Amino acid sequence: MKNRRALFCFWACMSMSLVVLYGQPCQLNNFTFTTQSQIDNFPATYGCSQINGHLTISGSDITNLDSLIVLDSISFLVISNCPALTSLRGLNNLRGVSNNLTIWNNPSLAHL
Repeated sequence: MKNRRALFCFWACMSMSLVVLYGQPCQLNNFTFTTQSQIDNFPATYGCSQINGHLTISGSDITNLDSLIVLDSISFLVISNCPALTSLRGLNNLRGVSNNLTIWNNPSLAHL
């Protein structure tokens, strides 16, 4: 019985932490990612889902945006000069880009 109660408390605390971390605006308004590791570390580093400013992604070693799946809204999004980027799959949860969306000079990106 004690183990079940402890497990329930752990699960409840973890669930509440995820709600607090994801589903809120980022503390910073503007982000620039120039490496794949910056994108990969976004959820753990910032723990937020809304960028109320600019997100610029530009870098020769950026291959995927998978870790940005936690984002649901962005004000301005620029994805440029990412020759190894083949998919926008990590942006699947975006409800929208409210002001401006620019995607250019990404030669391996076959589909939007």
